[in-house]
Amino acid sequence: MSILLFDQTETDVLLITDTLVVDHDDKPTMFQHKVWTLPQMNMAIAATGTANVALTWRNVLSESFSPEDIEGLNDHAPAALRAISAHLAKENGPLGRTTIYHFGFPTGSHKLVRYIYRSQNNFEPERFEGSQFGAKPAPPGLTFERPEGREETIALAERLRDENVHRKDEGGVPIGGDLFATLVTNGSSQTVRWHRFSDYSDTRYAMSSFAAKEANIC
Repeated sequence: MSILLFDQTETDVLLITDTLVVDHDDKPTMFQHKVWTLPQMNMAIAATGTANVALTWRNVLSESFSPEDIEGLNDHAPAALRAISAHLAKENGPLGRTTIYHFGFPTGSHKLVRYIYRSQNNFEPERFEGSQFGAKPAPPGLTFERPEGREETIALAERLRDENVHRKDEGGVPIGGDLFATLVTNGSSQTVRWHRFSDYSDTRYAMSSFAAKEANIC
């Protein structure tokens, strides 16, 4: 999973993600939304890194597990994410790095909080409040100002995409498809498509060719 931009204030957060999903060889396999809202807990989750970890976590939260709020979820998240990661590694071999982000409102509070769980830190929770802008993945040495508005945010996403293309042999990640913006406020959320990358059609054709090849092999 690739790009995540978040613009967090005390009372809301705007989450920007692309939709491109690739395999271990960076071949495009599908387009998929990468922010999931959980209105029953007044929060949303996002992720970068290994898609299967994030998707499994989303499924657990959607189908079989529902604490009251983001703080209650944090009581269980580290152990659950370790278990998910260990299971997937056993089934599929070594996993890449994964970072899970939770954004939400504790019960009775109007102030948004963010939790980050990083696989390289054994998914130990990191809690943040207040105003902050983040961009992942940001290549080393890349500097930027906090964007103001939709057009500046899209321009930053395009810049991050170009930088990661140039760093493909140094760990750069593919970014593509569409950019979706999800605004999370206390008690509501809204998702809107902001942008479509210029190679969208070519990428979709590559996906169709890849799927046809896989079908013939099977």
